[in-house]
Amino acid sequence: MESNPNRKYFGNERRYFIENGIAFYDLGHSAPEKLAADGASFRAYDVTTFGYQYAMRYAADKNGFFVDKEFVPALHANLAEIVFPRNNGNSAALIKLNSNLYMININEKRIEKIKTDADVSNFEAIKPGAPTREARYFQDGKSIFYLAPYSATLTKLPITDISKIRVTPNSESGETPTVLSETQVFIGAHLLNGADPKTFEVRYNGYAVDSQKVFFLGSDSRPGFVISGADRETFQEVDAEDNSFDAMDRHQRYRHGRPVSGR
Repeated sequence: MESNPNRKYFGNERRYFIENGIAFYDLGHSAPEKLAADGASFRAYDVTTFGYQYAMRYAADKNGFFVDKEFVPALHANLAEIVFPRNNGNSAALIKLNSNLYMININEKRIEKIKTDADVSNFEAIKPGAPTREARYFQDGKSIFYLAPYSATLTKLPITDISKIRVTPNSESGETPTVLSETQVFIGAHLLNGADPKTFEVRYNGYAVDSQKVFFLGSDSRPGFVISGADRETFQEVDAEDNSFDAMDRHQRYRHGRPVSGR
């Protein structure tokens, strides 16, 4: 990259710069693109997700946000703090602005206010106990909240003591993660009835076990459940050609947590 004393680059990724009062977006392999931005109030963000550098880039001026080079209008956007980036559906980032939480809706080119009683000043993502690029659980020092993918709705979980919780994704992609308190297990925002958090272990293919029982984890739209009659000692997940969440024990085969014929 050629040195230019008139260019002021922002951030470790150096995707945005100001030159002679004009903002540009620079991918590095083609000519920089001029942005319709206010150079005096322009800023860019270094965004990481628990140590991962995020693929999308973010900047803002007094009139709105830039996600890569796409503009989303929002007054005083340059005063915003990015709580966590997102890259699914319409969502581009969860932000704090003017003591409120918003989701940047990149497809509709607007920001969506999130209705919540959370203490926004202390609101932050909870780091899971395993690597993931996606945060679903957040806390404000008093309560735990769940943010589903493709959603701008925060759900407060009924956990009274948040000091001893632990969070883990149930897959490398971090989909439908788990939060455990001293007495409860939640999959997403759903309480998993009958699960013992002290011995709970997320397995493969959407299943989990504790010291005595086997569970199907469910999804954001469907609560998980105990698999009645499943043999804990011989239960194992099975790779199916159609990715059908299969498993089996010494008695029978299961699909999506339900018994099916054949082994």
